[in-house]
Amino acid sequence: MLKRNIKLKQILLLILSFYLISCVQRVNTTKEQENLLKTDIKFSEMSKDLGLADAYLKFADSNAVWLLSNSLPVKGIIALKDKLSKTNLNDGIYTWRPLFAEVSLSGDLGYTYGSFEYNSVANPDSIISIGTYVSVWKKKKKEDWKWVLNSTNKGL
Repeated sequence: MLKRNIKLKQILLLILSFYLISCVQRVNTTKEQENLLKTDIKFSEMSKDLGLADAYLKFADSNAVWLLSNSLPVKGIIALKDKLSKTNLNDGIYTWRPLFAEVSLSGDLGYTYGSFEYNSVANPDSIISIGTYVSVWKKKKKEDWKWVLNSTNKGL
């Protein structure tokens, strides 16, 4: 009787394990990498069209952290709004191009990196500075990608 109960428990545990494994969300990471790259490109296009401040706020997670040179991290959307309002962003146009994206197997965390340019508003063909960046992104169920950590190798 004891052996039968143990076997029954083992079988039930095995069935439960298969059930739980089948419930795990399967994500097409290749598709999500493409979506993340497209999101980063839209982010850059918005920066060019509407300005960096509007783009940063539109694509930022509420708990976003912005790492700048010679500055403490800017943590959270309220601090981000404050920092962007005190930064003179009207002198130039920031654009960037993602070179790579990676997405976690769960499809809810990823990163992009690439190169950026800062051009003069008065003369868009003149490059003021260039550099590289990295952004860490988070995706909540049924929502778009939002950046949660952003850093460049040059400050504003």
